[in-house]
Amino acid sequence: MKNKISFFVVLGCLCCLLHNCFKITDPDDGIINDPNYPTTLNPLSASQIAQLQAEFDSLNNPPLCTTINKYGFTGDDSNCRCYQMVEMEEADVIDLAIQTVLKNSKFTNANDSILLRSTVWATSTNKIRWNVRFGPQQYHGYELPFTWIYVRIYDREAYSIARYWYKDICIPDHDNIGAQQAANKVIDEKIVWYNFGGSAQSFIVSNDDIGSPINKAIYPVETEESIKLRVTWKIPILFSGFVGWHIYLDTMTGEIVEIIQEFRT
Repeated sequence: MKNKISFFVVLGCLCCLLHNCFKITDPDDGIINDPNYPTTLNPLSASQIAQLQAEFDSLNNPPLCTTINKYGFTGDDSNCRCYQMVEMEEADVIDLAIQTVLKNSKFTNANDSILLRSTVWATSTNKIRWNVRFGPQQYHGYELPFTWIYVRIYDREAYSIARYWYKDICIPDHDNIGAQQAANKVIDEKIVWYNFGGSAQSFIVSNDDIGSPINKAIYPVETEESIKLRVTWKIPILFSGFVGWHIYLDTMTGEIVEIIQEFRT
């Protein structure tokens, strides 16, 4: 009998360890008691950033014109060296850009060449200066909006990397708020937008304005203090016959974390 009890105790522990993150949540009250959600990135100290910058610079010869940001990842790029007039074909540019991102995976959080290649876009006006973009990131089937990695290629060499992806994201194994509940929550939401003349306009979401499909997305909510990776419902809002906005609503808390306008004014 004791052996049976021990077996079930061990089995229970293993089940807990297999979860992507631990949760003690109550779907009825929407309260989250989970220290792992949302995944939160906090700024590093100046000395830590300097150490990472030195490590990044030692990886790349010639050095890349890239500054490590306050979270320890590839941040903004800049003009730091001259370039010649050497042409390069697109296929070679893409290969070099992927190699550069992977070489610096500690700072870009990208380590899958197949995934990078599936999201690549390259452009050049003269085959000398190339801009290569990867993304947006896909994490376990969920899109992370606006997560691009940019690589500039000049003179058949990598010139800079800008931006990064995310890793080790906590994804709860259930939703406190379902897709239909999320849609109901945004009804009567007031969206303020500005027309061509710069005048503020108001749009009140009705039931008929809820589009489809309503998919999940992981939205990075960035402030001066941190980045929080929120698992959200991406709700399309129809406007004059097309998707005018997407509302991102947290699947655990029910709060609206962002409203993105999809048309230009």
